[in-house]
Amino acid sequence: TGVYVHYTGKIGVMIAVEGEAKDESVLAEICMHIAFAQPLAVARESISADVVTREREIAKEVVVASGKPANMIDKIVDGKMNRWFSERVLLEQAFVKDEKKTVGQVANEAGIAIKQFWRLQVGEAVES
Repeated sequence: TGVYVHYTGKIGVMIAVEGEAKDESVLAEICMHIAFAQPLAVARESISADVVTREREIAKEVVVASGKPANMIDKIVDGKMNRWFSERVLLEQAFVKDEKKTVGQVANEAGIAIKQFWRLQVGEAVES
């Protein structure tokens, strides 16, 4: 388990992991990343199908409106969705302290698997 409280005291994060971290500080760093990046879920599969469907429809509307050829639309939408996931899924986000690595890569190198996180902010709460 890792814990982080932002210096303002208005944001706190806790993660549940499997495995023993080689360096305990990585747990706090991942929590800090969550406080900053505000992911929706740990993995793609954890995001509601309704949310994914809605985002795919929005992406498709944008691509169709741009006048792209019909045979390219699905590939472009897939690319837009992959980008959307990389911005909102914790394991796929670029790690705030080393943007050349994803949070998933950092966790693997540390010998842990992130199972769940809780991000609490004064006035709101997000659980994944």
